[in-house]
Amino acid sequence: MRTRKPAKGREPRGAPLSLAAVGLEAEFALIVDGHQVRPEDLFEDPRGFVRAPLVHRRGTSYHLPTGGAIYFDTGVIELATPIVEIERGCMVKAGRSLWSSLHFVRDELDAWEARTGRHAQLAGFSAHYNVSANGRGRGARARLDALARLLTFILPAPVMLLAANRESTGVGV
Repeated sequence: MRTRKPAKGREPRGAPLSLAAVGLEAEFALIVDGHQVRPEDLFEDPRGFVRAPLVHRRGTSYHLPTGGAIYFDTGVIELATPIVEIERGCMVKAGRSLWSSLHFVRDELDAWEARTGRHAQLAGFSAHYNVSANGRGRGARARLDALARLLTFILPAPVMLLAANRESTGVGV
């Protein structure tokens, strides 16, 4: 069997997941010495303030020691969890992963503050839930209905968190 090369500029797709999966992303504006700054202008990439060696993923994204990923996305710091297969407790697992990455990044910013004498704050900007679901086959409708029901329980928290931020783009699903 002959394999096709990916189109120029595109990477080959991996094998499909055996189960549906979820991932969380959170974006944070960076405020330094009382002024919002673009993290890419200040640090170039996350290696500009993270002391631990970072493994390059794809594009401008790097793996964190927590298992998550960090990258700068048009003026904000974005953290993403690894994919988590949808099963009982998956949202708790994804939430803990995101929280762990946020703590790691805050600790690295604290160390950067100590080295430079500057003050850095993170301000919640937006949050995203990424869900993959196989919509084909027997029972697919019931699984998608269950997923929609699950989202009605987990979406209100980030909406409440971000509702007061007038600059937020909101919650993307």
